[in-house]
Amino acid sequence: MDCCEKPSGVSLSDYITMIVAVNKLDTAVMAMNPSSAIYGSWNTLREPITSTWSAVKEPFVSAWDSLMGAGPSTAAGAVLSTVMTAYMIYSVTMILIQLIWKCEQSEFEMNAKRVLKSCHYVGSYCKSKFLGACVEKRQSYCCFTSPLSRIIQEQVRPQLGLGWGSAKSPNCEGLTASQLNQVDWSQVNLDEWIGILSITGNLPEIPSLDLERLTGSGSTLNVDGNRQSAADRAIERLNGMDAQKLRQEATEEISGNN
Repeated sequence: MDCCEKPSGVSLSDYITMIVAVNKLDTAVMAMNPSSAIYGSWNTLREPITSTWSAVKEPFVSAWDSLMGAGPSTAAGAVLSTVMTAYMIYSVTMILIQLIWKCEQSEFEMNAKRVLKSCHYVGSYCKSKFLGACVEKRQSYCCFTSPLSRIIQEQVRPQLGLGWGSAKSPNCEGLTASQLNQVDWSQVNLDEWIGILSITGNLPEIPSLDLERLTGSGSTLNVDGNRQSAADRAIERLNGMDAQKLRQEATEEISGNN
């Protein structure tokens, strides 16, 4: 039995694109007037989806087990009188295994996180045996809230002398602020994260990093197709503004308060 090994409908590319888009949306909405209804609604929802970095320090990080099983070995079949009897027993055994060790929601969630490259493989062990053969094999993973959290964990643990524990007892603890202060970040290799951004189309090339693409028509926030760049919007706001007069009024107001 191979439970929930390859869940369908999970896309790393869509996931990374969503992360980037949500960060841009968060920056735009949080710059709005706090009295705005949109600001208030988004501020209520934003905390669980904009705290990727803090997730690295969270002490609660799930250690998942993926159930995998196998039927009796061929050696066990040698004691059976006929091939038909052997096949019948094998079939019944597999049906019983599937009934007893049914895949649960957590199994699907864990394997979805594996597809999203957010899990670190710790190891595997035999949970149950029958006639000397392993019929229930478990794989242990430490799963985090994002690929970046997992990558940072893998990079800094060796510096801190922290291991992952054993397959039966994985160590998936988060990192404390004091531990992070001990890390030599110049030795942390983020090539894998950069690679993920690249293959998912979220790592623009240097020549394409212009103001128009980042803040104007090329921005994710260009929903109506008419978004101006930050420079054009700044110039438009300054049109008709008497900077000298405003500066003089500010000076007089400060002088008056003193």
